[in-house]
Amino acid sequence: MMDTVAAPNSPSEKETRFVRIRRFLWTGPLTGALVHLLLFAWCLVSYVGAQHLGVENTQAEARVVSLFGDVILFTQLRILACYLAVGFVAGLVVRGVICLVAYLRHRNTPSPWKNAALTAFGVGLIHVWVVVRALVHHPHMMNQSYYAKGGLWQSIHVFVSSRLSLGSVDAVAWIVVAVLVTALLVALYRASRGLALRVRRTLVAGLISGALLVGGVAWFTPLCPQASFAANNLVILAVDSLRPDRINSPDDTLRLPHLSALADESVVFENAWTVMPRTFPSWVSLLTGSYPHSHGIRHMLPSPELMKRRYNSFFSTLKEKGYRTAVISDFAGDIFSRVELGFETVRVPRFTALSAVVLGCYKLHYHLLPYLVEVLGGTSTMPELKSWEAMTNPFVLNNEVRHWLSNSDGRPFALLVFYSTGHFPYAAPYPYYKAAAESGYEGPSRFYKDSWHTGSESPDSSEKEQIRRLYQGALRASDDAIGQLVAELRSQSLLETTHLLVTADHGERLHESTFGLGHGEHLFGSESLRVPLLFRAAGPSKPGHRVQNNVRTIDIAPTLLEQMDMPPSLEADGVSLLPLALGQARITDPPVFMESGLWFIDPEAEILNQRIIRFMDGFSGYLPDRETHEIYLNPQLDDDFLVAKHRAVVHDGYKLVYVPTRHGVEWLLFNLTDDPQERHDLAGVEVETLNKYKSLLKGWVLSDSTMMEMGEYLVPRVRP
Repeated sequence: MMDTVAAPNSPSEKETRFVRIRRFLWTGPLTGALVHLLLFAWCLVSYVGAQHLGVENTQAEARVVSLFGDVILFTQLRILACYLAVGFVAGLVVRGVICLVAYLRHRNTPSPWKNAALTAFGVGLIHVWVVVRALVHHPHMMNQSYYAKGGLWQSIHVFVSSRLSLGSVDAVAWIVVAVLVTALLVALYRASRGLALRVRRTLVAGLISGALLVGGVAWFTPLCPQASFAANNLVILAVDSLRPDRINSPDDTLRLPHLSALADESVVFENAWTVMPRTFPSWVSLLTGSYPHSHGIRHMLPSPELMKRRYNSFFSTLKEKGYRTAVISDFAGDIFSRVELGFETVRVPRFTALSAVVLGCYKLHYHLLPYLVEVLGGTSTMPELKSWEAMTNPFVLNNEVRHWLSNSDGRPFALLVFYSTGHFPYAAPYPYYKAAAESGYEGPSRFYKDSWHTGSESPDSSEKEQIRRLYQGALRASDDAIGQLVAELRSQSLLETTHLLVTADHGERLHESTFGLGHGEHLFGSESLRVPLLFRAAGPSKPGHRVQNNVRTIDIAPTLLEQMDMPPSLEADGVSLLPLALGQARITDPPVFMESGLWFIDPEAEILNQRIIRFMDGFSGYLPDRETHEIYLNPQLDDDFLVAKHRAVVHDGYKLVYVPTRHGVEWLLFNLTDDPQERHDLAGVEVETLNKYKSLLKGWVLSDSTMMEMGEYLVPRVRP
């Protein structure tokens, strides 16, 4: 008796097709999703604690969980969905490869269990490759999950990041892709043997033409697409924490070549000082031309009322005059999202309690982060990652600048580009981190500055040297990015019509003397207080010159307005530097006044032992706004903060520092001409000079009508 053959599309054939599809899904995409579900659980189980800028605080973490528990749960579910999606796609690819291999070998696919095992193994291999690429490309991102754990995980991290290059890792992927494409073409050829010769030739010609078209577009697309630009434009390039001694340094290991070359065709102000060595108040002062007590932003976390104000900056003036204005930055530039400073376009990350919670949720998933960063483009597709201090890359900002410039509408433009890579924790991108990572150092700060020491726990000499290497690597990356961007502007002839200014919000202390690390906590030394200031006027390249006068960052706004023929629209404390830039002398320089910022941990500076008025513990003084989730200092602590501030004045070769303590006020006087390292306090020797500078500094502080004297202390008036 003959076997019965099922007719096409009969119920039995449909059932067989359904079984095959179900088997394909279970042994392919769903197996991949299961593998990544296990990776999700692994990350949750191995979580050890949250960290921000090298600081851990369990009390703050518990408080955040109580406030944002629902957000954390929702974000974890969203992350779980990402894991499952990645696993599904990976499993689909691997299962497809298994079917392709079976077809080429003229064999049936393996049994379901063997298929599932092979799929899980293939998904695992893909995961290993992605993680290895992340360890090479972004070791800072993986630091807490590998290097910081010590033992085998640390050895793997060190071996991969030091022995492999990004090119070698990518070469493995390209070889695999080439083999699979070849196999696929062979399979297509076999399958098409029944087709007419003309059809096959058309198919091959189409594949080749498509490949050539894609390659040609990628090869010939310009880095900065041509666009129509007006004249009298402005570009400000700033690097967070950039010290001026790195430009034209006689030490080749410290010298930044691209900025040094730019300095040779610019006016260089050799002695430029910030008025506040903290990013937020420093930038508001620089853009408005006014001291912090004039504009009101006195620290990094001002009140919601202050952040809702519109601040009249020189970008506001340019915007009103028809300019296209923009600011582009990464993690330290979040401050530009919190206040209105006249930017039409603001491409910076957000920093709120909510965004910090969401970022923290992503940070703990070190098995997912490599896919988000290495495969999906990182900060370009995941805005939350842009606020992560370990993910700064100045070349990514250059890409955003190119995109913004290419969309020109013919108006003149004013652009601020603020590179954060130089900021703590000095997380230099690939390959710039390698010089520090392969220096023989074996401590916790191999890839970036891992955590803070207190003044009583000063790091040893090897740790200090490593910090300097990390900082230098971060600056090298920023310098190369600036060199790349300036070269592109030059090739587009934009420097003929664009004024270029280079500066920083503040400098950085790197354990010189007993001054410690960082910026903003005190005003000793000049390393965190002096900033580079280079100005290249629009036009052809010509030799620059250097100005030795003391100038202030509050002088930049009036200078640029005058240079760009704009009316003096700011109520500025600063003055225009254009006469100095044109070579005119001035009889005397105005005093440089400055004040310290807010600290929330024990500063890493021995000189501050017994020289801090503590008024809060860790993060306890901060509150989140219920509507905007902005973080701000508890208003009840505002007066305590003003009492605790250090203040200083620099004038005519001297520097006076006001240091309030719980035991009284210290006044320290230094002769910067004879003692630039500030090793010898002259307050007890040059009494007449001391009194002169005390009167000068007190006069400036008391010009703020909310301040008064109480004995030697400078304190806020009692509010009614």
